[in-house]
Amino acid sequence: MIRKKNFYTKYKPEFCSALIEYGAKGHIWTTFAAEIKVSRSTLYEWVKKYPEFAEAKEVADVLCEQYWEKKGMKPRAKDFHFGVYKMMMTNKFGYSEKPKEKEAEKEKVVMIMPPLEKE
Repeated sequence: MIRKKNFYTKYKPEFCSALIEYGAKGHIWTTFAAEIKVSRSTLYEWVKKYPEFAEAKEVADVLCEQYWEKKGMKPRAKDFHFGVYKMMMTNKFGYSEKPKEKEAEKEKVVMIMPPLEKE
């Protein structure tokens, strides 16, 4: 008989504070799975099952973004790597080098004119 894995047996409330600390160091919350030796799908299940873990995930995400913003303000630091910084800011946080188009600029107006009458 094959048993299904129980996602909830490994959960510990102290993972919430550990996840927040992990995010504050600039780490993406899903890689926390490797730190506590569980799968990413387990983390996703915990977010659904435990409201306090879902809140910790949100806080960790914000702290992670703040970490990378602060890194960008010190580009001359010896541990700064522009490629990693740019990848994190664009892929993880949705930052862009191009300004976002305004809604009005996106709309195209098409005018249909009646055919010209020949004289």
